[in-house]
Amino acid sequence: MILSFSTQLYPSEFPGQDPQDCPRDITKDDALKTGCLNAEHPDSYGHYREAFITQTKHHWWWKLHFVWERVGIMHGYSGFAVFLEEDNYILPDFFHFYKAMIEFRKSSCPDCDMLALGNHNDLTDFTRLSNKVLTTGWMSTKHNIGMGISREVYYKLMGCSKEFCTYDDYNWDWTLQHLSGTCIPKPLKVLVAQGSRVLHTGDCGLHQKENCRPEWASKRVDEGLQMAKDALFPPSLALNDLQRRNDRCVRIHRMAHWFHRNPLKATAPVSFNFYGVAGSPAANKICNDLRTTRARLLEMFTDVTCNPEILKNATDAYFSLLQGFIASLDGTTQENKMRFIQNFKWTDTLQGNTPSAQQDAVFELVSMAFNVALWYTKFASRLAGKENITEPEAKDVHRSLKVAAGIFKNLKEIHIPRLITPAEKGRDLEPRVIDAYIIQCQAEAQEVTIARAIELKHNATLIAALAFETANFYQKADHTLNTLEPECSSKWRKYLQLKQHFYMAYAYCYHGQTLLAGDKCGEAIRSLQEAEKCYSRAEALCKEYRQTKGPGTTAKPSEQLFFLKLGSLIKNTLEKCQRENGFIYFHKVPAEAPQLELKASYGLAEPIPFELPPLSEQCTAEVYATFDLTKGAKNDKAKPKDEEVKPVKEPDLKPQRDTGCVIS
Repeated sequence: MILSFSTQLYPSEFPGQDPQDCPRDITKDDALKTGCLNAEHPDSYGHYREAFITQTKHHWWWKLHFVWERVGIMHGYSGFAVFLEEDNYILPDFFHFYKAMIEFRKSSCPDCDMLALGNHNDLTDFTRLSNKVLTTGWMSTKHNIGMGISREVYYKLMGCSKEFCTYDDYNWDWTLQHLSGTCIPKPLKVLVAQGSRVLHTGDCGLHQKENCRPEWASKRVDEGLQMAKDALFPPSLALNDLQRRNDRCVRIHRMAHWFHRNPLKATAPVSFNFYGVAGSPAANKICNDLRTTRARLLEMFTDVTCNPEILKNATDAYFSLLQGFIASLDGTTQENKMRFIQNFKWTDTLQGNTPSAQQDAVFELVSMAFNVALWYTKFASRLAGKENITEPEAKDVHRSLKVAAGIFKNLKEIHIPRLITPAEKGRDLEPRVIDAYIIQCQAEAQEVTIARAIELKHNATLIAALAFETANFYQKADHTLNTLEPECSSKWRKYLQLKQHFYMAYAYCYHGQTLLAGDKCGEAIRSLQEAEKCYSRAEALCKEYRQTKGPGTTAKPSEQLFFLKLGSLIKNTLEKCQRENGFIYFHKVPAEAPQLELKASYGLAEPIPFELPPLSEQCTAEVYATFDLTKGAKNDKAKPKDEEVKPVKEPDLKPQRDTGCVIS
């Protein structure tokens, strides 16, 4: 089909270059002064339209309309039309494979909007992939060759005519990707041939004008056909094995977050049986209520139906009574006489099942509150892994992480310093460990902020700054743990390191977008190359994390949706920058990566202050006076310190083992 509105036919008027059009590089102020035709409409880089570039977008849109509206034989046809270019070579089983894809779509992917019979890979692995297909969101750099478009999709696109024509990009495929999920509310889904049935033979075109040797392309086609000939005409199609696993992961990790979690602290039972010491019915009731509210709170940690409101009520009920053994009730500044009457045992998140033991109610308070904070982090992780998470639930994830940070911070600053016996090295209550928990909670809360900023298409500069701050948080948490024994901290540190490199990759990626918007294409490419480097390091750390033994969850981070999405984003953005540089800018790519000196002005996560509940009304000075320590409490005698405490059986929901996914 010949474009009837080409620049060749209209060289000196639209869609060609009108003599009164604004020059490409003139400033808008100067353009307005000269009165050139399109002075009001520079692009986002401050440049004006160049007809020979924008013609590709005009041509594609006209072609789509012409096929579905003007070709008589297409009237009443509701199937797919496959769009091929003059430099496309189709394999001998092209039509056979096309019909097989149509049948596969009917049975296995009825919601697939488009087909892609080609891809930009060579035929090296064609034999293995000949009958393989996958379903995914349509991407401009992967699925723009051998495209099958239905009338239904055509009508969707025509409903976005204004958006297509006014979107600031001369590439029709990048514009189509923009429409997918914006003007077209549901992102376009494509069924893709993994073994390409369409080869791109053109060495020359809009983006490449040198080294044009058609005979080289012909030779590549011949070589490819020799490799592919024995695997042509597959009898049936099958979904790619990796996608079957990833599809299950996507359903589990729709929010695109994955968090490492250490185990809950375990504790030995406490009876609060102070026979003789509790000298009144009211005193006995306090002891009984302490026992029941403690048991109730411990149950909540493993109850999958528990939510923050239920947990807060259970926490307040126990802590309001426990403070009766800590706060001064006799009007003096002396220690509460009940503070040291009961022995408490708690394990530590990094030290296995051997507990720490202290005969101190403050130790019980900080240990139980520590577990409350851990519950909030696990609740956030579990909620983030829901299949269909709502916006209020996303806010709950964000808030829960900040609540946890606030509890850890309160314990560190107010209650842990009150302990008579300092925490041993590597135990939960020592500064290095609790600092790492505080920082990790803040970093993970910022992950939710970043995801929200990306979803709402906030400024790339803000996203880059938030990602940079988040990476620094993870680095700080890792450095906090670097003097702990490796056998108890290595797995946790691998998580912190991979998240640090992951968010540095995010920062460089979005910083590259900012540089490109400022016409610094060479620097943008270098920033994105650094993003690739950070991403590769994060990928290696994912493998190390999986192989490292130690406390914490088991997962394959590199197969999680949050990880896969960033890899595609970096690749696509870098390809776009390189394409623009080779066609428009011709900038030199710096040898050194840009120094990130980014500071987020807002969006940073701060801990939510934590306060203990008011003292229970049961705990009065009169009742307190009826506790008589001289009568000798028959408390739980301390078992040997090194005797193990049974670990908490946590309710983490796990999919089938072969998915490679674990909700932490």
